[in-house]
Amino acid sequence: MTPSLRLLEPTRLVADYDDHLASLSDCALAEAAIDAVARPPRESSSFLMHAPLEILARVAQLPDVSPERRRLARMQLVATAVAFGKARSADRVGPESRGGEAPAITRRLCEAIEGGDVDAAHACALALADAGSSPSVLAALAERTAPFLGAAVHGPIFLQLCLRTPPQLRPLRLLPGIARALAASPDVRIRSALRGPDGVRSAPPAEVGRAFEQATLAVTSPRPPRYMGIAPLVQAAEEGGAATRALAPAWGILEASHVSAAFAGLARSAARSMVDDAVTWSKYGWSHALTIPHGWWGLSPLCRRPTPLLHAASIVLLAHRAGYGETVLDAARPLRTSGQPLGEALLESPRAAAAAAAGLAAEARPGAWTMLSSEASVRTDAHLVKYVWTCRDAAGMDPAGEPLYLAAAATLTAVWMAEVPEEALLSEVTSSDRAS
Repeated sequence: MTPSLRLLEPTRLVADYDDHLASLSDCALAEAAIDAVARPPRESSSFLMHAPLEILARVAQLPDVSPERRRLARMQLVATAVAFGKARSADRVGPESRGGEAPAITRRLCEAIEGGDVDAAHACALALADAGSSPSVLAALAERTAPFLGAAVHGPIFLQLCLRTPPQLRPLRLLPGIARALAASPDVRIRSALRGPDGVRSAPPAEVGRAFEQATLAVTSPRPPRYMGIAPLVQAAEEGGAATRALAPAWGILEASHVSAAFAGLARSAARSMVDDAVTWSKYGWSHALTIPHGWWGLSPLCRRPTPLLHAASIVLLAHRAGYGETVLDAARPLRTSGQPLGEALLESPRAAAAAAAGLAAEARPGAWTMLSSEASVRTDAHLVKYVWTCRDAAGMDPAGEPLYLAAAATLTAVWMAEVPEEALLSEVTSSDRAS
């Protein structure tokens, strides 16, 4: 019988893992971790909202971890679940769910979010727990919630991870935290008018992608950048119609059949920002510039109307460029490359890591992805885990851009390897400060 992870203590995690969890399959361990963070409480915190996403990202990345790093990567998954259990109040549970068919519950959930009814959103989200990763439910949620900036705009990341999670793990059990956060801020949303597809003139998909890529790369911050929440970033970018004007040329050539190409252009812009713009903003700026739009990109094929998702993605990315961009970047400029071994470059600097990754031959890239996935999975930071997984997923959706996504993943991995060196990894797993 699999032990409940809620009963484990962080300080004994290594011993408990070796004694009770090491023999579990990845699927059994993933189910135990998801069980531990299912049915989140009514109280909220940044960790309680983000932990379910981290759990799903770690589960998604486990198959890519090298054999010698698996023990520590699996312990990181357990540690997140254990920290979640310690962070929640034992006496405050969410409301009971109501029954019904998934489409009707989904409609009630969206209405609760739009109406700001936090408890109703929680109850409806609980009622969707048995929907697995139903594409129709995920599509409906993605379309209705696309303009919302609550939950730190992590809704699309969560829904995309649900889509990629084996349905037998029932990832929608983790929805209540995100649903509550969205319902808590129903008026915080994208205000720019939805554009297109305009199709003013016909353009091939590659040109559409380049147009969205370059339109966002040309934007820089009009003031000295500083970290700020994603909603304030978007609100600042939308002031005076600046976002709409910057994106107008790209929307002018968009046709409905080329939405995926536009998303690819946005993803390349975000990855280029990580590689070539200021490293200062890599951890929590350029990482979100890709993970959030990528969530909508992955969900868009499920949707009858994918353009609201593209609209939201383009506004969020442009807001990051307007908030943190220090350099006008050129999509046509070749990536810097080197022949330096990637493992060596990761220890040297983010720029060296990017050049080494970008210079790899096609046959060497699978090994590089394994290395980056492993280094991300053995570290505590959830942003790194989500980002490396996102880059690899984006490379599968946009194979021609793989060198760029690989370079972006290497950049952020090098940042965190410098901050959390090898000798500190085990102490991170057993730290009781994970949820702070």
